[in-house]
Amino acid sequence: MKSLKAKLFLLVACSSLMAPSAIYAATETGNPPPYTVIDGITNTLIHGLYVPGTYTHVSDDTRVVFIPGIGVVAVDKGTALPAGSILLKS
Repeated sequence: MKSLKAKLFLLVACSSLMAPSAIYAATETGNPPPYTVIDGITNTLIHGLYVPGTYTHVSDDTRVVFIPGIGVVAVDKGTALPAGSILLKS
């Protein structure tokens, strides 16, 4: 009887750990949220790409750029960028 209880407990414990994975595996909705938290960092959806940070003013002139040594940032289209910067497209 102890063995059955132990197996049942182990099954329930493992199932509860798998539940969050099953929730995240759900099908994608049509409209992604404008902000999401990934690994404790707030990310903003800008033209189909999630950029680390909270950006409050996003317009059609906002571009997502990778700057070496800094990372992925959102900038205005008229901003001068350092050499080696890469414009990311969705």
